[in-house]
Parts: sequence; C-alpha cells; structure tokens
Amino acid sequence: MRRIGFTRLLPWCVLLLAHQDRLAAQLPKPRSLDYLSAAGVDDARASWLNPAGLGRVLEASVMAELVVDRPPAGDARLAQYTLGMNSRGISFAFARDRGSDTLGVSIFRFGLGIPLGRSASVGWAVSLYRGGVRDEGVDLGLRYGLGRAIELGAVVRNLSEPAVRDTLLPLTGVGAVAWSPLWQRVELWGEVHAVRLGEEGGYEARYRSGLRVATGGRTPVRLVVSVDFDSSLEPRRWTAGLVVGALDRIGLLGSASPQAGELGRLDRLSAFGLASRRAPGALR
Repeated sequence: MRRIGFTRLLPWCVLLLAHQDRLAAQLPKPRSLDYLSAAGVDDARASWLNPAGLGRVLEASVMAELVVDRPPAGDARLAQYTLGMNSRGISFAFARDRGSDTLGVSIFRFGLGIPLGRSASVGWAVSLYRGGVRDEGVDLGLRYGLGRAIELGAVVRNLSEPAVRDTLLPLTGVGAVAWSPLWQRVELWGEVHAVRLGEEGGYEARYRSGLRVATGGRTPVRLVVSVDFDSSLEPRRWTAGLVVGALDRIGLLGSASPQAGELGRLDRLSAFGLASRRAPGALR
C-alpha cells in the first residue's frame, strides 16, 4: 500500500537503467544527474545531486539548463529546462519536464546545506511535484573531504517513494567518491546506487563512473565523460561534452545508449550556464 506522509520524494535521481529505457523517458530527471557526481558538486546543481554539497563551501550561484530530445522518429523537441540558485547553503530550483507521450511535470526543489567544520557538511532537500500529480519528497545527504584530493558523498533519495506519472520512484542509497590526482586538472569519480525493487523487496546495485580533464589558464576547457552501468556492469548509457570557463562556465553535452557494441545514436543534447561567486580561499 502506498505510504502517506510529509516525506514523499524526488524523482529524477536514479532511473538510469537500461531495461527501463522507456520508463526513464517518461520520468523527470534533471540533466545534471547524467554528468555530475554526488561527491563533487558544491554549487546550485548540488541541490539535485547531494544537498550536502550546498554547504561544502561558502558561495552563491545561479544556473540554467535546456535539454533537447531527438526521438528515433519525429523532430527534435525541447524536453526539459531547469533553473536554480544557491546562496550560503540555501537553494531553490525549478525544473519543467515533458515526457514524450505525457503531460508536463513541474518540480520545485528546496535545499539546505550546513557545514560541519572545514571537512564535512550535511544537507536536506524537498521536492514538490506538480502537473498531473501532486506529491512531495525528501533527500538527505552527507559530504566529507579527505584533504584536497578526495571527496566522499552519501545520499538517500526518494525516502517515501513518491508517485510521478503513475510510477513510484524507488528508495535509493548512493555512495560516491571523487578523486583529483591533479588538482583542478583531472578528476575521477564513481558511484554505487542501491535501488529498492518495489513490492518484491530487496535491492539492486547500479553503478556510475566519470572523468573530467581540464586545460590550464584563466578560461579552462573541460572534457566531461560519464557512463552508467547496470547490475551486471554492462554499460547502459554514456554522456560526454565540453565545459568552458572557471567559476563562470557554459557547457554542451550529448548522450546515447550503446547498442550491439556500438556507441549508439545521440538522442539527448543539453546546454547549461553557471555563474558562481565564492568567498576568498574557497577553492572547490
């Protein structure tokens, strides 16, 4: 039976799986979840990935993103747009998502990140879904830094399995690590997702990994690559793109699902812009 309560939660975070391609096309998932890590983001986009990132450094930022889908048949169309801001750990974001054959869903996201000393932070975020559905949910997050080189993240998503487009979003635990062997030049990250399997109980493991490589200079250029894997470690979806800029940046990304040993057709493109202002000495 569907539970009722204040904690009814957020939809986008972990429907990245292959055998659910059709379902994933119908459920709203902010694009930043495709190419960022829960252990490596501390601007306005952290609200979607790990709200603890909002309190990791003292900063203020705004962001916007447009997503275009390219279905196999038919014309390309605007599938989603996202707006967000963060100021001193308090964030507000909005996403409008339109599934291929469904009505649009609006998502209002409120987040709070609180620092715990210089190395750790905790966070909390609430999502409100409107448009063919009225449901709410909560995410809880934790970030911990091991010096400059390693960041750890943990998130519990979809605490009450909210219903979006007639589908309950599964309770999911995420563990993430980001490693920067060359400071501000190279970052490697990985995630493990434990996704609840609905009525049958139990959990299924899913995985994500990514790489960011940046040039030097005042206006660096970053190559961003991430890959989603299913429980058998088969690659199910990849995302790649370029990001230009330091704290103020713009990016263009595309993604596809591998098929029969090939990279697959680019079926989703997105462009984003981010502006950030940070306290002196806030390097991340």
